[in-house]
Amino acid sequence: MNSPWLRIPAAYVVAVAAAAVLGCAASTQITLNGLSGFGIDVPLTDRLSATVHDIAGMGPFYAQIAAVAFLPAFAIAAFLLRWVPGPRPFWFAVAAGGAIVTAILIVRYFVGGTVIGGARTPFGLLTQALACGAAGWLFARVMAWKRPE
Repeated sequence: MNSPWLRIPAAYVVAVAAAAVLGCAASTQITLNGLSGFGIDVPLTDRLSATVHDIAGMGPFYAQIAAVAFLPAFAIAAFLLRWVPGPRPFWFAVAAGGAIVTAILIVRYFVGGTVIGGARTPFGLLTQALACGAAGWLFARVMAWKRPE
C-alpha cells in the first residue's frame, strides 16, 4: 500500500470505522453512567452487551456523521500541515475531534437536540471529541504506514 491513492481511502475508512466504534462505545458508557444517578447499578456484562448492541445499531449512523465531518477536516489538516509544524497524528486527531464536535453542534442547532445520547453534556461531548480524536490519530498512522518492499 505504497500508493497514496490506496492509502488515503484505506486510512479514511479505518478512521470512520474507528470513530463509529469508539464514539458509540463512549456514548453508551456515558448514558449508562447516568443511570447511577438514579441508584441503578449496571453490571459489567450488561455494559458490554449494551455497548455491542449500540455499536451495531447506532454505528452505521455514527459512521455517516463521521464520514461527512472528517472529509473537510482531514483536507484542511493536510493543507495546513504544509505550514504548521508538529506531528501529523496530533493535528489529524485535533481535526477529527473538532469535526465531530462541530457536526454534533450543527445537528443540535437544526434538530433541537442531539442524536447522540452520550453527547448531551459537556463531558459527553468531550468524550466524543476524544473518541474521534483517536480515529484521527489512527488515520495519520495508517497514512504513514508503508508496506515493506
